Amino acid sequence: MSFHRVERILGNLADFALEGRHVERVAIGAGELTRRILRVESSAGDLGIRLDGEERLRDGDVLFVDAEHVIAVEVVPDDVLIVRPRTLGEALAVAHAIGNRHAPLVVEGDAAVVRCAPALEALLAELDVPFERTRR
Repeated sequence: MSFHRVERILGNLADFALEGRHVERVAIGAGELTRRILRVESSAGDLGIRLDGEERLRDGDVLFVDAEHVIAVEVVPDDVLIVRPRTLGEALAVAHAIGNRHAPLVVEGDAAVVRCAPALEALLAELDVPFERTRR
């Protein structure tokens, strides 16, 4: 099986010219989207993904193209906690707890989104910080 290095996103399926090629979607967990280096298997071979700068993978991003294949990302939802601190003190306590666990965090407006972990869920309940568990 061959290996292909991916150092940039080639486009997105939403506006990519397929030109009769077979489209294959490789599953990547939502929690892995923040990683800088990934390795995934495809019918065209293993893809070693290493993106530079602030570039992040999104659903439909095209990673590899040859005469027969277009390989694109399919984001698989993860269980996440959406945390909505009410005060600056709560926000600091949450940031400290998540930072101590070295867990990736995404800020969306006044909420923090983090991969679900039972210990973190228990801590948030103990701190009485509002949160909800969902799949994204």
